Amino acid sequence: MSFTQLFQKEEPLINFLHSEIKRLVVTLCGQVFTPNFATETETFSPEMLNLAETFAEKPRVSENMERAFHEKATQKYKAIFYVNVRKHFVAGIRRILNKCPLTKDGFLEALRCLSPINIKDSRSIADIAVVAGEITN
Repeated sequence: MSFTQLFQKEEPLINFLHSEIKRLVVTLCGQVFTPNFATETETFSPEMLNLAETFAEKPRVSENMERAFHEKATQKYKAIFYVNVRKHFVAGIRRILNKCPLTKDGFLEALRCLSPINIKDSRSIADIAVVAGEITN
């Protein structure tokens, strides 16, 4: 099920927000960073996007785009295109992270306590305290 399909349901889904946004960020990071970068990252922040050494050689694009490039584009145009694709993905990831911080033990992650599955989980009490603290501020 896709990110948008999940959140088009009628029932309350706030308890899934952290995990689904994290999955979306990991997917997007997989397009422009080295393969293990996103899966090995514990806490996501906009600052992590400044790590140029973690960029893949070139961002992933569709097979059709690769074929069209191979046939028609010059090396200079390809280089410019890939830089712009990378900038586009990084800007999108940065915007998501600025709007929905994925900090470890943060508010969005604590909302998992609202899931019926997590009621008996030992971390639910701490999560409830985090949520209550944010709501009362």
